[in-house]
Amino acid sequence: MEVTHLIQVPTSSQPMHPFKCAICNRKFTSGARLKQHMIVHADIKPYTCLICGYKCKQSSALKNHLVIHSEDRPFECTVCDFKCKLLGILKTHLLTHTVETPYHCSICSYKCKLRGSLKKHMVIHSELKPFECSVCDYRSKLVSSLRQHLLTHTIETPYHCTDCSYKCKQLGNLKEHMKSHTNVTPFHCSDCSYKCKQAITLKQHIMRIHTKETPYKCTICNFKSTVSSNFNRHMSVHSDEKPYHCSLCNFKSKRQSGLKQHTLKHSDETPYHCPVCPYMGKTADNLKKHMNRMHLEVKP
Repeated sequence: MEVTHLIQVPTSSQPMHPFKCAICNRKFTSGARLKQHMIVHADIKPYTCLICGYKCKQSSALKNHLVIHSEDRPFECTVCDFKCKLLGILKTHLLTHTVETPYHCSICSYKCKLRGSLKKHMVIHSELKPFECSVCDYRSKLVSSLRQHLLTHTIETPYHCTDCSYKCKQLGNLKEHMKSHTNVTPFHCSDCSYKCKQAITLKQHIMRIHTKETPYKCTICNFKSTVSSNFNRHMSVHSDEKPYHCSLCNFKSKRQSGLKQHTLKHSDETPYHCPVCPYMGKTADNLKKHMNRMHLEVKP
């Protein structure tokens, strides 16, 4: 599309913004700025990253993109040691240090910190499941759910903890796990002396101990929970759907934890080690049973 939609606003006096876009009616102080704006309505992307070939319409977008090629993390959190490359990411991170949830679902009791999270949540109230698994017949309402499901078709756990034998399939889970190896507890309860490592844990503490809130309520039975993940896990009880499939046999599970437990049968891994003797087990439950049977006087 050619950038030709330039209209000067007619007026008897000198206007503050005499140049008007004929497509969106936005006004500008100069023809040069209007021409720059018209790129938004065109298919051309004149700004190119010389490092990776990324292309964009505006110089400001290229400037933001170039940050990913730098090791600098100039934006620092004032509450914890988090650092990032973009101001927008820092603003999102800062929300983890507050228990406020200004965005509310108009259909259920769901609350969240981000408008984008609410928008994603609203999809669950729709019957549409546009995201399909290419391996099995699983379908989901969210692309994130499909990504999570696709992990069930592999037994690989590429992310390993450097301090213990923990392994997982996602980097985010590893980062969450690593917090268990630190004594830093930046989140403090304003009503008691409770401290914790995560904002969500503090929120759960406040609802469970101080406000007695249980915002997540099952519409089928009387189950209530302070935690959305527990609620979602509970709802699978009322469903025949088994979205987690073993890639090595025909085993199916309602929960990812059930599939994870099952896949150990196909593996020689024994990640749970007895601290007293050479015994090694495939599951935490096996280790617990061993400790009760063989080392009852020693706590695992």
